[in-house]
Amino acid sequence: MTDNEKVERLLEELKLEQAAEAMNEAEASQTLAENRKDKVSGFKLEMDIEDGFGEATEEMRPIVSEPEEEPVCEPLSTEEKPQKKRKVRSKKRRVITAVIYTVMVLGIALSLAWLCFVAAVDVLGISANDTQVDIVVPEGASTQQIAEILAENDVIGQPLIFRVYSRLTGADGTYQPGDFTVSANLGYEDLIEILQTEKKRESVSITFPEGSTLADIASLLERNDVCEQKAFYEALEHGDFSDYAFIGEIPETENRLHKMEGYLFPDTYDFYVRSAATSAVYRFLDNFQAKVCDNTALMTAMKAKKLTLDELVNLASMIQKEDDSSSDIDKVSRVFWNRLESDGFPKLQMDSTQDYVKKYKVTDTDVANAYDTYVCEGLPAGPICNPGETAFLAAVNPSTDSEVADCYYFASDIDTGITYYSETLAEHEAICRRYGIGMYG
Repeated sequence: MTDNEKVERLLEELKLEQAAEAMNEAEASQTLAENRKDKVSGFKLEMDIEDGFGEATEEMRPIVSEPEEEPVCEPLSTEEKPQKKRKVRSKKRRVITAVIYTVMVLGIALSLAWLCFVAAVDVLGISANDTQVDIVVPEGASTQQIAEILAENDVIGQPLIFRVYSRLTGADGTYQPGDFTVSANLGYEDLIEILQTEKKRESVSITFPEGSTLADIASLLERNDVCEQKAFYEALEHGDFSDYAFIGEIPETENRLHKMEGYLFPDTYDFYVRSAATSAVYRFLDNFQAKVCDNTALMTAMKAKKLTLDELVNLASMIQKEDDSSSDIDKVSRVFWNRLESDGFPKLQMDSTQDYVKKYKVTDTDVANAYDTYVCEGLPAGPICNPGETAFLAAVNPSTDSEVADCYYFASDIDTGITYYSETLAEHEAICRRYGIGMYG
């Protein structure tokens, strides 16, 4: 065989190998094997002839006919690759399946563990706050209704678990109607025992004078065994009273001492002994809503005076503290308004605001100055007491009496109940000196 013929055979073989890539694996392998067998046999025969007889003649060479259509086959070196790929793919598929299955099992296990943990925490009252709340169990209430009441008041977190626990312990049908004071840190066992106890709760009636401060109210509540002062302060600080629109209108004034000061309407209330502090706060706020916010005449006059609700409460609190006599309170209001509407008196200069700072023993200079109307201009940082209805009405309806029409000063004699009004500082000082009141009291 000449060199050219050998090259042609090699090229032919390369063509067959390239074409084999387009065939399927079974056909490619079979075709490749048959072709190679034929080629090797032919090529060997040709070599034997050439070696035995010298250069082969044209007639002596084996005739290898070209196929009508070139077979497509894979190279021999790639004959086993598809099988290996299948094995690799199968192994990967098993690994992925195993991982997914493991993740699902772990997820389910963790979910069940978490549910068990949540249930245990709720049943035992673990990690729950000890804030007391008052609930009312209606006559004939079912376990489901009681569970919903407890959940709505954040006493329990899992109503369904409570119902199951109640059924398993035989508590269904043993609950008593009435008012109960409970807390979230009670376990189901203690909670059910409380709700099963039929008793008449002791109540107490307390009168809170107009002008009482928040501290005065907290003290009266504790002395009458309604709730502790600390619990009352915590309820005011952290309780959710967003249901009252007026609470959202209270501005976050810088250096304000107590946000709720002024909004605990003073009145006579009946409380259950040893009840929840939050319930007491609700009583005061309900009354504020009814006596102030729902008073159409008062709200109309407030808007006419271009006051915000908080400004009205602030002004009424000072008027209340300066002179709460029913006969003169509207005249005191006139002096306040004369100063507020005059450019010559930017500072209200009321002793009651200094007394408020002293009452709470304020040591922060910025806070003290924000309330001291001898230092700050206009209204103080916040109300200084909880005014009554008379003070609110006086705040928006100052006296029109000519006696006080142009007065900017007043001084009250606590012993006699008489209030003296002056137009100038000199007149004011003379009155105070004569009667030993005010700046000379």
